[in-house]
Amino acid sequence: MTAQSKITDTQSNNLESESKSPVSIWHIVAALAIGGGTWALSRYSGPGVWIPGTAAIVLLIALTQSPIRPQRLMGFFVLAGAHLIWFLVLGVESGAWRTLADEIALSVIMIVWLTVREGPVPVMSVAVILIYSSIQVAKVLWPLEIGTPEHRVLTAHLVLHAATFLALAAGYGRSVRLASHSSDPELAE
Repeated sequence: MTAQSKITDTQSNNLESESKSPVSIWHIVAALAIGGGTWALSRYSGPGVWIPGTAAIVLLIALTQSPIRPQRLMGFFVLAGAHLIWFLVLGVESGAWRTLADEIALSVIMIVWLTVREGPVPVMSVAVILIYSSIQVAKVLWPLEIGTPEHRVLTAHLVLHAATFLALAAGYGRSVRLASHSSDPELAE
């Protein structure tokens, strides 16, 4: 056994033990906080959360069971796809295509760009797009009266943007961490 293969075996064992680490109290606290926050948002926003939530569950099942399963950034693709489905449902339901056209176009661009090429530039660009879009939504949301239908929908929209951004950051961070521990040229790209 060569020194390089020993290092690779050690790195592989470290990654396996990292992925099989026991659940800590912080994992439980985070799961409860996310569950409680999602329940509260669902109570406030109703279909504004139910539609993308259902779409996310369906996409997660479909992507994990299909041959087109993304190697990395699964959370981003699931949430961005759910967001896109939600915009399409809103467009059909309300006929507000003109209002939704920019968001639909941005969602498609983000999904396609990261499907075709994942790397620091596309990931950072998509992150900037998500941040910019979130700021624009927040500007519209801020003056609205709490409890109005518009406020409920835009609150869900802003939370979904934040979750998509966090999934992108966490997925890319994990991808970089795995690539730094791997000698596999595909992961190191």
